[in-house]
Amino acid sequence: MNVRIVLDADGAFPEMAEEIAAGKVKQAKLSAVTALPAGMQSGRTSVALIGKLEDGTTVFMEVSLRVFQMAAAAFTGRYGDETGDASGVVVGDEAVLGWKGD
Repeated sequence: MNVRIVLDADGAFPEMAEEIAAGKVKQAKLSAVTALPAGMQSGRTSVALIGKLEDGTTVFMEVSLRVFQMAAAAFTGRYGDETGDASGVVVGDEAVLGWKGD
């Protein structure tokens, strides 16, 4: 399976136009980003994005840490470092992040 890293999504997914028009594309509200040590069949770490749809359905998407980091590097290269004003506290296995803005 190939994953596309798209630096600017505007107009990048014309194949979804019919699905959007038919109401078949749903937007989930992101609630967690987590690492899964040995989450990949290869034993490498994966990253999971967890969210909820408006109807309460939970959405779980998983990608390798490698792809996640490559995407982050590409986005940072294109748009700059947005973490400059971030502050975080690590509590046990969780990082509580806060930043100005959004």
